[in-house]
Amino acid sequence: MKAPKHWRRSLIAYVAALTLSVPWYLAQRADRVQPSVSGRVMEVIDGDTIEVSGLGTVRFVGINTPEKGQPGYQEALDFLSKICLGKVVLVDIDDRSPRDTYGRTLGVVYLNGTNVNAELLRRGLAQVLYLPPSEFDPSSWE
Repeated sequence: MKAPKHWRRSLIAYVAALTLSVPWYLAQRADRVQPSVSGRVMEVIDGDTIEVSGLGTVRFVGINTPEKGQPGYQEALDFLSKICLGKVVLVDIDDRSPRDTYGRTLGVVYLNGTNVNAELLRRGLAQVLYLPPSEFDPSSWE
């Protein structure tokens, strides 16, 4: 059974209005941080910080690796460089704290579906770092 003509016209009008309003809605949100962004890793800064094309500096949320000059620094840096450098990653940006005090994007980094933050913990190259508020619970990754 066919829908009445006035129903079809209403549906077409609704779809047309929705089609026109979606770009407007997205433009209104353009200044906000997107929930997840993919990009190529252009540089590995240290064991928990990378530079991602189209996003900038990304600090791995929920973990901390040794700083330069500390034991384990080079191992974390080498591991992250080996698996991420030049690869396309997905960054799930922390909804509760999208940026740190240095302006870096905070998030969980995924490479081919693997949570890299969790992988650094599993390999003993990082420790859990709680800097509330965060939507992520790094203790669940261990």
